[in-house]
Amino acid sequence: MSRAGVTTAGSRTTGSETAWSQTAGKPDGTPPPVKRRAPVLAAGLLAGLAILVGIGVGVLLCGVATAATGPVTFVAMAAPQPTRRISRSPGVTLVTSALTGATLLVCADLAAQRLFAPVQLPVGIMTAAIGGVYLVFLLRRERR
Repeated sequence: MSRAGVTTAGSRTTGSETAWSQTAGKPDGTPPPVKRRAPVLAAGLLAGLAILVGIGVGVLLCGVATAATGPVTFVAMAAPQPTRRISRSPGVTLVTSALTGATLLVCADLAAQRLFAPVQLPVGIMTAAIGGVYLVFLLRRERR
């Protein structure tokens, strides 16, 4: 039987070999739970710190995009409904809903730029107007 770092022959093993050498006696071959060592290094980086920095950068980029364009409302509510009607799919239509939302946003941006030229409206105003009309349409349809 082996102990941590020592095989039955007495030679030294690395940490990765130790975990696998301890599974030899198990009938089903599943490895025992691995004890985590702090700090975990992944490709020379502290994994926890890298995750926190990645989340922070993502939040910062979303904030910058929202500050530049303004809040884009009603796209997440309006996009899945026509997608479900067009595809006639009872399940989740994630990819087609994302494409419909992107198309809706591009059309709203184009309308905001060209409709009242030379004045450009923020795209958030146009998506709120389209989404508001669509919400009223859904409410009236639901009432019938």
